[in-house]
Amino acid sequence: MEKNDLRSAPNAGAWQDEAGFWAKVEEAGANPECDIRRLLRVVLNRWAPLILLNLAQAPRRFGELRRRIPTLSQKVMTQNLRALEEAGLVSRSVVDSSPPQVTYALEPEAGPLIEHLLQIAAWANDHTADG
Repeated sequence: MEKNDLRSAPNAGAWQDEAGFWAKVEEAGANPECDIRRLLRVVLNRWAPLILLNLAQAPRRFGELRRRIPTLSQKVMTQNLRALEEAGLVSRSVVDSSPPQVTYALEPEAGPLIEHLLQIAAWANDHTADG
């Protein structure tokens, strides 16, 4: 098990590695049982970063997001958008028409997160064979 490996995150609050990684997380004001797991579940899952980065460019309708991320199923897209909306990162607006037009946009609170996601994307581009 490597230090700070998130795959080995604690099942109980007592775990920490030699460097005290989880203790440092708690000192920073985060509850590793809650904050880190929520972050991983909602924001750093397989699809949420792609959705967020697409919405960072412009507000988008559901179908447009699906076309931009074609390997993402409708069900998983819906689940991710609901979770991001519940987390306060994405807003959903409905225009009463026939059929109703639903548009998703980033909330201002997502701005700092987008900056970090862009840095991660740049790092990945620099450190992968395809980059």
